[in-house]
Amino acid sequence: MGILGLPLYGTDLGTAIEATEKLLAKIKSGKYDKETLIELAKANTEIISYAVQHED
Repeated sequence: MGILGLPLYGTDLGTAIEATEKLLAKIKSGKYDKETLIELAKANTEIISYAVQHED
């Protein structure tokens, strides 16, 4: 998944973090909608999932 103009995430942690940063920038600029928030939740879930799986 991913939204137009943003990379697809889910392949690695770096990509998920990059997507989150871009989505946060969009939210900070005030140019976001419901879909942006849903994409942010998905990217954050990907980051948390990685952290839980690679917890040492």
